[in-house]
Amino acid sequence: MNMDARDRLQTRRDVFFEIEQADRESWRHRDYHYWGDLIYDFLREGIAQFNLAVDSDVSDLQRYYAFFSGPCARHSIFSEEVLENLKKNLNELEEVLALKRISEKSDKKSKELMKEVEELRKEVGKISEREVRLKKIVEELNKEWNEKRI
Repeated sequence: MNMDARDRLQTRRDVFFEIEQADRESWRHRDYHYWGDLIYDFLREGIAQFNLAVDSDVSDLQRYYAFFSGPCARHSIFSEEVLENLKKNLNELEEVLALKRISEKSDKKSKELMKEVEELRKEVGKISEREVRLKKIVEELNKEWNEKRI
């Protein structure tokens, strides 16, 4: 996410905090439309600008959606289809993050296993060297034994 987008999202987070603290009981229908548009833009941009390489949590976006969807539905700010699409996009983003976390764990486990395999290979190499030395010792002892018998 570029800095301009992050700045806009932070501004929208600040607006959202303001909305959370506001006395919404005194709001009129148009107030819900005004704030709803801001929150919708925040959610839409937050989803679109989400960067898997940097961001690892969609809980803010999910919290804003949970807050946003109820009043928007009650005041008919957006259609059910728009709200469902936002929710679907959030769920897909969460699934992608879950897959990323699984992949990272898998990569970590794979690296650990590769390290273990390498250590085992070294041990096998050491055992093979010992086996070769022991075979030579046995051959020398057999040769000595045969020479003494004659």
